[in-house]
Amino acid sequence: MLLDRPTRATRRWRLRFVLVAVVLVALLVVLQVVAARVGVRGPAASLVDGYLRQDPGAPAFYCALVLALVLSPRRVRLPTLAVAVAIDVVLGVSRLIADGAVHSVGNGAIIALTGLTGWSLVRVRGSRRADVVRGLACGWAFLAATTVGQVWLQVTARSRPAVFDAYVSTADHALGNPAWRVGEMFALIGTPGRAPFMVVYAMLPVAAVVVAAVQLRHGWVRHNVVLTFIAVGVLGPMIYLLFPVVGPAYAFGPAGWPFAVTTGWPSKLPSFGAPRALSFDTITPRNCVPSLHTAWAVVLFLHSRSMAPWLRRLGAAWLVVTLLATLGFGYHYGFDLVVGAVFGVTVEAAVRSATCGWRRDRIALITWGTTVFVVLLAAVRYRAEVLATYPIAGAVVMLGLLCSVCWGAGTVLGGRRRQPEVAGGPGVEDAQALPATTR
Repeated sequence: MLLDRPTRATRRWRLRFVLVAVVLVALLVVLQVVAARVGVRGPAASLVDGYLRQDPGAPAFYCALVLALVLSPRRVRLPTLAVAVAIDVVLGVSRLIADGAVHSVGNGAIIALTGLTGWSLVRVRGSRRADVVRGLACGWAFLAATTVGQVWLQVTARSRPAVFDAYVSTADHALGNPAWRVGEMFALIGTPGRAPFMVVYAMLPVAAVVVAAVQLRHGWVRHNVVLTFIAVGVLGPMIYLLFPVVGPAYAFGPAGWPFAVTTGWPSKLPSFGAPRALSFDTITPRNCVPSLHTAWAVVLFLHSRSMAPWLRRLGAAWLVVTLLATLGFGYHYGFDLVVGAVFGVTVEAAVRSATCGWRRDRIALITWGTTVFVVLLAAVRYRAEVLATYPIAGAVVMLGLLCSVCWGAGTVLGGRRRQPEVAGGPGVEDAQALPATTR
């Protein structure tokens, strides 16, 4: 009996998968070269060290493992997770005996993910194989994006000695200096009151995995939150080199001493002449513009609109708490949140177009979002004093542009009543929409 030939759609899906893999490997190689030139550990070394070395980003390894397990056969999910936990327990006990402390966990997750990948590629066959491979790809891409992000933050600190915080701080007068206002509120509520905000801020990847698990529990969904999260994590850090900013807690607060202009944040607004580029250390990441936490929270919010009520509430609450945390801890200015939201909506529209079709309204939203993003950066860099001198007009311009992009997102990307766009596997171009609770 002759073997069935793969369909044209299946061949096209395989070609896309190979192209994406080649592009990711090429990016890793380029970043490895860049990291070597500026004197920091590259992503390849970081990934290798993730198997045994204690890594501050190791908890994200469990997020990657869970993403891969969502589309894996049910019979291997609990055993794989149990193996990962057991390995971490053994490593944790040995580190506690040897060093007296355990700084992070997660090595077991990457070891288990590697074993799951090998087992799946050898043992899984048939129609389920495509979904399993996609799940593994999402897990490894999430892991790679996390590792690359950590390396890239070091690159921004080494390659951009001057920062633009003076420009952003000046322009923020038009928004009412929200970082200082929320920072004062956080100072009043004390450490216990700030703890929930820190948990939400740090656990954003976990929330994304929860939403992704719901989206993918019935099989592969053509457009899911993981794809946009990875795209935001890859594209966003590139802007850091163009617009390096360290944040108010560092440029104007005690965290940045002795390079800080002042150390009065959040109780005292900085006072200086015309804004200019400020020299800073080679350690603090220039990771403020755009605020990727804001962009990710906006993406989470957009994806949760078509899901169950409890997930819609989770998405809305996570967005609000994330915005307050980014300001209250002094990690971002108000302007960072504005451009972060614009960036998140624009990337979401682009990824949805790439996966579900390039419709005219989506292209218009991408074009407008990109234009607004560039205009806002240029305005703050070259007209920060004008925005501060005319704060009402400045606020109307910045918030008006943000609202126009958000209105476009609500119109084009849709809310909770809009039917999701899904696909069941390779070769399915126009599958039937699943119920809203599966999205």
